[in-house]
Amino acid sequence: MQASAGRRDAVFAHVPALIIGLAVLWDWVVQLNVHDWDGDINHLMYYGQRLLDGDLQWTLEFHDKLTVAQFLFWLPAKLDSFRAWQLMCMGACLIGGYSVYILLRGVFSSANGYAKRTGHYAGLYGGVFTLYLFSVLPGNIDHLNSLPTSLGLAAVALARHYATQSANNAKAVAVFLAGCLFASLAAGVRPYLAVFIGLIPVWASIATQLSRGGKVNYVSVGRFFLAWNACVALLLFCVEVLPYIVVGELGSFISGVETLRQNLKPISGEVFLMRQIAVLASMDPIAILLTFSWCVFAILLLKNLANTAKQSDRFCKSVAFDLRALVIIAPLSIQAMMLTKHFWAHYFQFFAPFISIGAAAFYVTLLAQKPACVDFLFRYKRTVALLVVILVSGPVSDLKTKIRTVAHENELAAANIATLSNKWGGG
Repeated sequence: MQASAGRRDAVFAHVPALIIGLAVLWDWVVQLNVHDWDGDINHLMYYGQRLLDGDLQWTLEFHDKLTVAQFLFWLPAKLDSFRAWQLMCMGACLIGGYSVYILLRGVFSSANGYAKRTGHYAGLYGGVFTLYLFSVLPGNIDHLNSLPTSLGLAAVALARHYATQSANNAKAVAVFLAGCLFASLAAGVRPYLAVFIGLIPVWASIATQLSRGGKVNYVSVGRFFLAWNACVALLLFCVEVLPYIVVGELGSFISGVETLRQNLKPISGEVFLMRQIAVLASMDPIAILLTFSWCVFAILLLKNLANTAKQSDRFCKSVAFDLRALVIIAPLSIQAMMLTKHFWAHYFQFFAPFISIGAAAFYVTLLAQKPACVDFLFRYKRTVALLVVILVSGPVSDLKTKIRTVAHENELAAANIATLSNKWGGG
């Protein structure tokens, strides 16, 4: 009887994730069938078409993106399809969500005080939350931010996996190179991620050594740091600089970088923070709840910073280090990079996976340490499931409104085209 009840409880524990996952799937289906996207994508499609014609950006005109972004849009431009770009973003988001699952499962598996299923639940909800935030935050999945952020998370997961390898065999080298490739793409598309990308090997190496219970070998950390960043820099050179050398336009590249370095739209720190607060205020209830949970968990991690050496097995040093790196240091490094430039609402997507990691870690830690909370949730599981449905219904309703609005705009555009065609045909 108890085994049967345990299986039912395990099934219910997946229900909220399933509901949120279905909401994400619905959003993606709508996005694929609604021809509406941000104006930045038009620019990127244009430069992708320019690449098809044999022109690198910056050779004739300036664009405020690095050349990696132009190469990314080669395929959508070749297919003349915005949907191809959407599918690329969806694939990257799935990779990012799975990377969050792998990271959190590994983090909590290294703590002796947690049950094995804790890591699974932390990873599951962290991954689902990540997909949800990518879908509902400004810009949605089809803006330029979800893809590089997801690839950055994949680089983290691969770097951590590489750090656990005992020998540099062919498999380990392949993992290292794949991580560097994802890292170079992420930093090349969005330089705001550059510091975060550069710190990945430091985190991965130290966290792995702490999880094994030994002292940190900082020489090993330094070697990994230098090798990682040298490989990432070489890959970026091959994509960013080498094409200009080949076509004899190195001067155009240098001029483009010099222009890109300028702060073309500077804003004060106060305006910067006010814009971020405005984005927070405009979020849907689930996104606000996740962000609040992330903030609370970050504060708890900082509060326990001085007590790391005294922590119990339940929250051991390696777990604390892992979570501080992913919940605090990573988003702060991105925030610091953005403060040197400016902020747009869709930039908040950079924080999506880290908010999700913090929120998921907060919930599983709370439930693992407070059995009464688990009993309460399972006692009122139908109410909890209904509450999740109600919270998710808001974004779903917004999507329905968007469908009707865009459909109406398409009808008006078709009518205007028909009117102009008749007028010109009659002239």
